[in-house]
Amino acid sequence: MRSASRWTAVAGVLGLMLLAGALFGFWPGLDRWISARFFDGAGFPAEKSALSQGLRLLVWDLSIAMALLAMVMATLGLVGRGFWSIPARVWAFISAVYLLGPALLVNGILKAHWGRARPDTTVDFGGTWDFTPFWQPGTQCLRNCSFTSGEAASAAALAIALLALMPHLTRGWTRAGRIGYRLVAVLLPLTGALQRLLAGRHYASDVVFSVLFVALIALLLRAISGRPVPPGPR
Repeated sequence: MRSASRWTAVAGVLGLMLLAGALFGFWPGLDRWISARFFDGAGFPAEKSALSQGLRLLVWDLSIAMALLAMVMATLGLVGRGFWSIPARVWAFISAVYLLGPALLVNGILKAHWGRARPDTTVDFGGTWDFTPFWQPGTQCLRNCSFTSGEAASAAALAIALLALMPHLTRGWTRAGRIGYRLVAVLLPLTGALQRLLAGRHYASDVVFSVLFVALIALLLRAISGRPVPPGPR
């Protein structure tokens, strides 16, 4: 990805963030309307589904494993003990995405201080707290709050990591195999992120902004570095 196209991609994500902000800002009830599609009057069935929870835990565990692996491999690469012929800067890139996105911005800053109540804790869906739009800091939730989604951010980071590793992990694969890898790399994390919406643990705006924040961080890292994540041999 050349420098100009990298910054074009950054501008594209910023445009999507402005669009999402306008959509959920001018129509704050959209969040409640979407969540209501998955509420049966007594709760959110997806929260009680073993299949749904299993998928959520699979994506979460894979994401945690990827973050730890990237940090270990980046550290080993710094001391000249890399493995798997994957350059250390690929692992460093993945580590930075996890640290700056899910760890710092989403969990360290937004979720810890924004105070937005989760859907299943609001009066709309059987709880006792009031709904607040995404742009308005709340005062009811004091910890592990709704805006934005930590698990959606981690799922987005997992997708980015898998795509960054793709040239190295799919050497010698057929075209169909590479297409299949790319689909799994995107759709599996995306499904895990959407599970939080279906289960009533996050609003749509929580999930959308988490994914966009992490994507923006990843693209900014690539644009600022001036060097692409190195591909594997053709």
